[in-house]
Amino acid sequence: MTQHDLQILLIESNQGDAYLVKECLSRVKLFNYTLKIADDIEKSLDILKSQPIDVVLIDPIYPECEDPGSDIISQCSKFPFIIITNRESHQYKKFFDLGAQDFINKSQLSSSVLERSIYFCVERFNNIKALKNYSRKLEISEDKLLQAQQLAQLGTWELDLKTKQIDWSPVMFSIFKMNPQEYKPSFPSFIKWVYPDDREFIKHIFNQAMTSTIEFNIDHRMILENEEVIYLNTHIVSSIEESKIFGTIQDITPRKKAELALIESEDKYHKLFHESMDGIFVCSFDGDFIEYNEAMIKIFGYSRGNFKSLKAEDIFNDSGKAAEFIDLIKDKGYAKDIELKFKKKNGETFDGLINSHIWKTQGGKPLGYYSILRDITERKRNQDLLKEKELAEKSSQLKQLFLAKMSHEIRTPLNGIIGMSNLLSNTELDPRQQHFLQAIKSSSDHLMALVSDVLDFSKIETGNLLVEESNFDLRELIEYLVDTMQLKAKEKDIQIYSLIASNIPQLLRGDKVKLNQVLINLINNAVKFTDEGYIIVDVKLLEENNDKAKLLFSVKDSGIGIAQEQLSTIFDSFTQVSENLEKRRGGAGLGLNISKDLVNLMKGSIKVESQIDQGSTFSFTLDLDIVEEAPKQETPLVNKPEEYHIEKAKILIAEDNPINLMVVKENLSSWIKDLEIHEAQNGKDAYTISKEEEFDLLILDIQMPKLDGLQLARLIRSHDSNPNTNKPLLSLTAFANDNDKKECLAAGMDDFVTKPFNTEILKQKVVQMLNKEMSMKEESNMPSGHRSAFEYLNKVTENNSDLRSRLVKMLNEEIPTVMETLKTEADNSNWASVKSISHKLVSSVAFLDSDGVLHKVKQLEQFADNNHGKVGETIKELKEDLHKKLDLLNKEMASTNSQ
Repeated sequence: MTQHDLQILLIESNQGDAYLVKECLSRVKLFNYTLKIADDIEKSLDILKSQPIDVVLIDPIYPECEDPGSDIISQCSKFPFIIITNRESHQYKKFFDLGAQDFINKSQLSSSVLERSIYFCVERFNNIKALKNYSRKLEISEDKLLQAQQLAQLGTWELDLKTKQIDWSPVMFSIFKMNPQEYKPSFPSFIKWVYPDDREFIKHIFNQAMTSTIEFNIDHRMILENEEVIYLNTHIVSSIEESKIFGTIQDITPRKKAELALIESEDKYHKLFHESMDGIFVCSFDGDFIEYNEAMIKIFGYSRGNFKSLKAEDIFNDSGKAAEFIDLIKDKGYAKDIELKFKKKNGETFDGLINSHIWKTQGGKPLGYYSILRDITERKRNQDLLKEKELAEKSSQLKQLFLAKMSHEIRTPLNGIIGMSNLLSNTELDPRQQHFLQAIKSSSDHLMALVSDVLDFSKIETGNLLVEESNFDLRELIEYLVDTMQLKAKEKDIQIYSLIASNIPQLLRGDKVKLNQVLINLINNAVKFTDEGYIIVDVKLLEENNDKAKLLFSVKDSGIGIAQEQLSTIFDSFTQVSENLEKRRGGAGLGLNISKDLVNLMKGSIKVESQIDQGSTFSFTLDLDIVEEAPKQETPLVNKPEEYHIEKAKILIAEDNPINLMVVKENLSSWIKDLEIHEAQNGKDAYTISKEEEFDLLILDIQMPKLDGLQLARLIRSHDSNPNTNKPLLSLTAFANDNDKKECLAAGMDDFVTKPFNTEILKQKVVQMLNKEMSMKEESNMPSGHRSAFEYLNKVTENNSDLRSRLVKMLNEEIPTVMETLKTEADNSNWASVKSISHKLVSSVAFLDSDGVLHKVKQLEQFADNNHGKVGETIKELKEDLHKKLDLLNKEMASTNSQ
């Protein structure tokens, strides 16, 4: 019974009956109470909803009470209630089903009956309520236990030793990934799933549990139906009296995998720590080494026992730097990529790179630091060497830049001096004036030779000189060279002879330009130090092996000779036979050094034999390839004067130096009969003129204001509206290195002449270009019936009609296919492929003997690199031009076959 006064509600419409109940209650002794009386349903509902009530006494005579689903009955059923009425109890059975605790007939109402009924009614209701609460808590507890087991993957089981059947909790099915509806657990099937290596041990444990009361807790593996291996912790408790074994099974797979990973990680750490080439150590802030690896002992040269007794400051070379390092760790918690000096046992210091991190307890108290130390002495040394190398390379680049600039600045005015001297020599001069003019020419030539030698020496020194091989006729090269040098030798009444062995193959392959330069240097040197007598250029075949020929080149003179003590240094840079002689005869002492380096570059060897007053012999050997096929007709270095026959030409000259402009004009005017020259003082004016006038040739200086020659060439080549887009462009450049020359060609120049230019070379280049241009004009203006389309093919096939027919057939099949492929690749923006195909197309188009078409193919190759917007249009034009050219060939073929 409750400790407080019972709150009793009497629902009674009859006042007499209500008074009777009240009188009976006044005499109860088992409890205290407070009585509330409601004589209608509405008042009853208000009290039930708003006030605490412990028990309800109700006489259900109201019509509303006859329906068990009414509001009043539904409210009463929430409390212990007692029926007090004059009717029989069976008439109110339905109310007992709703929770009525007792029934009192008014005829039997007394104080004791009412007291006992109320007391037991309240007690019974409270007990039922408590029991329900306990049941609800038990259900919640069971749910929580089941959830906990599910989360922990902990299942319970019980094995009946008689039937060998196992009862599993739901979690067990979850662990073994089985459907409870499809599988009935048994001991034999459980044993079958145990991992083979663990099976005998598990059977042994269960056999012990079946024969004695015992408890086990073991870890083992199981194989599921899907062949997955899991780890279990099985707890076994046996009860022989009950013939049962029961226990739990927990899935510990994640924990086991973590343990195995930890073991593997620890093993890796152990290997990393002890096998690392870098020093690894743990040190307290007091300076004691807590742990260290073998590398630390090797780096510092101590034994393990001796190292243990060291303090941290013993390994640092600078105690002040060491203190700053420790403070950094304490302040930031780490020290990254710190370079410090360390000291070995023998006192030797080394550069070390150290990375450290603070070492703390689990509570966060700093204890020390752990570090990785690497000996970077060798790396530092390499870095210093690399810096020195970079400095040397930068110095070399600056020197190259300086030499190139100086070369340009010297060559430009020198071109004017030499050019004007040549023009002046063609005028009437008295002997005294001719003497002065000869002095000017001699000094200019000498200055030009010095500039060339210095540039060549610089290129060789920086490794910018490469071997460039081509086929050449050795006899033709030597004969031309001797003829050229003969003019200079005759000034001193010296005769140059050439002796070329008859067994030397006619056509060879090698770097003829560098071979020519070596011979020029040696002959020049011989002329310089020979006052009378002769110079002999001799070439012998030392050995011929398959396709290789070893040749011995010699330049022998009857000059002043060289002292024996000077022979060992004669090929060194800036070495001179005698300062007095050199001042008198000229030279920078580079010619022989350059010759030696050029011979070495071509994988040959050079030597000298000499005696004072007995002359000198410079000789060198070279291995050259033998070329079997017929020699290719190449343009000679200089044409003969009678070949300079141009009747008429229209030429644009863009040159900002008025002297050089005059030299070029005068030279051209001297051998072109009807010459129309247009001048431009800068690149911008030249471009404007090129858009308005069509020329046979454009001669462009490289270094001009407003627009330089390279930019001008690119503009002319890239605009089809310019009437000179496909016209020959000749570059005049005072820049003399290979890269400058390559830039000229890459910009669209057809050829170049280096300042100060040789008038013969200039004439030869101009004639070559004008003849080609005139040929193209004739080709484009000539009706197809007036010119044989087979002229070039007849030449290359040596009039072999069968070979010619096969060539034409191949061109008809190949070129259209290639053009379609080019269009496809261009549509897909595969520029590298467009460039590659264009390059390969050059060789096929060459058979059509059309410079205009060939130039367009080369343009396409260039556009694939730097002007993608022009590629499509160029392919379209090229396709049309090739179609016309092939059509012309096919018509000529049909005409030829019908004859």
